[in-house]
Amino acid sequence: MQINVINFYKIKKINKPEKYKSNLKKFFLNHLVKGIVILSQEGISGTISGKRNNVKSCIYYIKKKLSIKMFDSSNYSKIHFHPFFRTKIKIKKEVVPIGSTLTIDKKKKINISIQKIGTKLF
Repeated sequence: MQINVINFYKIKKINKPEKYKSNLKKFFLNHLVKGIVILSQEGISGTISGKRNNVKSCIYYIKKKLSIKMFDSSNYSKIHFHPFFRTKIKIKKEVVPIGSTLTIDKKKKINISIQKIGTKLF
């Protein structure tokens, strides 16, 4: 059986991300899609896997619920096994935990500034 995997993220202001957690998880479980999705006030990030049509349905559901037209980045791949054992929807303070901040100006453009955090990343 071929499994489709998609990795995606979208930087977008999400008010009360916790209100989406249980519905997303139920939808994923009903479609036999596994993986990890991180929701925060600054956006969404995740990697999910499952049968092609099920993964597509979950991506469509995410976009519809969060009013997303297109992800900032997404990558698809196909493999012959499930890389995840379960479905996790996590609520975090940041999508990218490196001291970044999200601001939205009056023209609805998103600006991200990354602050130095005093540790070597590489």
